[in-house]
Amino acid sequence: MVVPRALTSTPMSPVTPPGGAGVRRLGRTGWRGLFLAKSAAGLIAFLANLYLARTLGGAEFGRYSFTIATLTFLSFCFDFGFFASGARLLAVTDGELEMRGTLGAVWVLLGITSALFILVVLAAGAVMDWVFEDRIGPILRTVAVLAPAMIAPFVVDQVLKACGRVYLYASWIVLNKLLFLVALAVCGVLGSLTASTASAGYLGAGLAALLYVGVAFPPRLSRIAPCIREIAAEQRRFGSHLYAGKTANLLSYNLDKVLIAYFHGPLAVGCYSLAMN
Repeated sequence: MVVPRALTSTPMSPVTPPGGAGVRRLGRTGWRGLFLAKSAAGLIAFLANLYLARTLGGAEFGRYSFTIATLTFLSFCFDFGFFASGARLLAVTDGELEMRGTLGAVWVLLGITSALFILVVLAAGAVMDWVFEDRIGPILRTVAVLAPAMIAPFVVDQVLKACGRVYLYASWIVLNKLLFLVALAVCGVLGSLTASTASAGYLGAGLAALLYVGVAFPPRLSRIAPCIREIAAEQRRFGSHLYAGKTANLLSYNLDKVLIAYFHGPLAVGCYSLAMN
């Protein structure tokens, strides 16, 4: 039987977990940097949407917004509580090697989840053409290989916070949006900016930013199986309950664009997305 590390850690242990120490060491400066990074990313995203709305036009921008909303909606079902469980174990890990081993297991789980997500997106492409009139099915099938970028934030957000890598987390947030802006600029210069290429740019930027995190904070790809068993045990005890509540909340909260697309079409989705941003 695998006993979760979170249950075996002694509360009064003199060894301070790397994650907790990192958070305390950063203090106000690190969290201020994170606030600035999120503010800058929000501004970049707003400017990018303004540019897209003006360049693509209402209907095409609506198709882009609906595509991203659909991928976001589907991605909420693919956390499964494993990433939160892995982050919880990372937060109580006592050594650097052990921490990177758990991180390696999280990356393996991300790879497995990503493969499943690609298949679901491909299947969703056919369903969306049958249910909706917006015809975003071809876009979904085109960008399906890049779709795991929508799952990456679940991992990066929870793992880097648990490990106290706040500066890396802040740089990931900004880099993600900057790369998207660069992708839009390149497509605009080449005259190939469409809902499909904008969606591909959005997802490609996310994957590139995830690769940056993997290089800056490399995992240890040894003892993967024992670490996965630990995460699975923690998922049954903790992650599954968190996943159920969080998924129900996020799915209900993010159903708006799907319903607008069904009842009013892509132009209404585009106007709504721009107003909300």
